[in-house]
Amino acid sequence: MRDLTTILEASFYTEPLMIICALLAFFIGIIHKNKFKELRFMPLYALSSIVQISSLYYAIFYNPKMDFDLERMTSNIFIVVESAVLYNFFSKVIVIKSLKTIVNILFLAFVAYVILLWSLSNSFYHHPARLYLPEALCILGFCFVYFFQLFRLPPKLLLLTSPTFWVTTGCLFYFSCTIPLFFVELMFPLPTKIFAINYFAYSVFFLLIAKSFLCQPALAK
Repeated sequence: MRDLTTILEASFYTEPLMIICALLAFFIGIIHKNKFKELRFMPLYALSSIVQISSLYYAIFYNPKMDFDLERMTSNIFIVVESAVLYNFFSKVIVIKSLKTIVNILFLAFVAYVILLWSLSNSFYHHPARLYLPEALCILGFCFVYFFQLFRLPPKLLLLTSPTFWVTTGCLFYFSCTIPLFFVELMFPLPTKIFAINYFAYSVFFLLIAKSFLCQPALAK
């Protein structure tokens, strides 16, 4: 059984930081759940992250023989939940028809990839990076479409008071920071400590989600 202190030190304590930020996003999201319709499922997103990491800790301390298998399975499930929640978000904030079509095509392509990957291999139980990389490209595509839309629409939106801006910025930050990490992991094993980048990037993302719920509805799109 791995010692808790060893586990926390391996992530430079960014893993508990991520959990705290996810909890913050969850509770603020629940309090303001009816504030913005485009953020309706963001508390579920934060909660799914907490459940995923909690199940891993459960396996580590109560069934250590299955901790790595459980980590991979729950990571794959979390990636699917994450992509669905973020697709729901962007499908609501992208209002230009041609750009919305691009978002729909990107998501359908990702869903088709997931079905094929899990049907033709045992990747559901292994290699979350194989699922993460296409998801990251898909979500980054959503982000670029969003920012492109900003230039196409009349400049009426105050970005710093817009919940959609903060969530999209968080998406862009997280996936841009972690794509190189998981791309390299596909080629050869990486030291555990380097995944502190992933936890820190998620911490920033969840804080920006929490920030988005605190924006004023009158100024939101």
